[in-house]
Amino acid sequence: MRGTTLHRRIVFFLYCFFFILSITMYARNKQDLLSSYSQLPRVVSEKCYIKEIGPNDKYLLHLEGTPWEIGYSIGRMKAGDICKLASSEYSMAVMSELTRGKYDFLFKRKWVGDLMQSFARHQVKKLVKSIPEEYLEEMVAITAGVNDELPQARLNVYDVIVLNVGMDTIFSWLYRTNMMNAHGCQGFVVHGEATIDGCTYMGRHFMYPGHIIKDTMLLAEYAPERGYPFVSVTAPGFVGVLTGMNAKGVGIGM
Repeated sequence: MRGTTLHRRIVFFLYCFFFILSITMYARNKQDLLSSYSQLPRVVSEKCYIKEIGPNDKYLLHLEGTPWEIGYSIGRMKAGDICKLASSEYSMAVMSELTRGKYDFLFKRKWVGDLMQSFARHQVKKLVKSIPEEYLEEMVAITAGVNDELPQARLNVYDVIVLNVGMDTIFSWLYRTNMMNAHGCQGFVVHGEATIDGCTYMGRHFMYPGHIIKDTMLLAEYAPERGYPFVSVTAPGFVGVLTGMNAKGVGIGM
């Protein structure tokens, strides 16, 4: 009985907290970053293309050019998938995974998800100045591409930034509040006598919400204007590398 009363008090406190937060915050942040790049061309680069590889609707994205050309082309070619990933539904699924479902009574409520997504947009604004210019330009270009392909989506540029750097904000908060145990992606590297042919192999288990990420993952082949070409197992909307290898044989799993 005491446990039930405590649970109700926690729920009531959280409801009050989010209600007050909803009053003091805007539901949407200004798209001020988009205006900073308004002079750049809004066309899909002829050097970028997408093709289906294998069964189960899996694709290869070939991306070549400047950060803007790459980002805008991704936005136009995979607009629907990006909207799924840069959403409160996806963010709440991540939170549910990280907290092992302990707070699903809260995270599965749409109004809570929308409010927390708005809060996340506000928080990542503090990180924008720390994002390398080439990555920020690509994220803004992704947003522009999605909104040109699907005008009704009205994708917020800060939702794309949340998708990319929001985990830093989430983890900094979760670890301070002890809301999660050690939980994250798993990886391994084997080499030398541990393999039959003596080669080096790297594997990675991407422990993110399966109901969205499994349908959007693809293989991306990048030929950036600067730096080495690389391939990455990723999802549209993410910039940089999640798991991949460059032309010099350097592999990484983030």
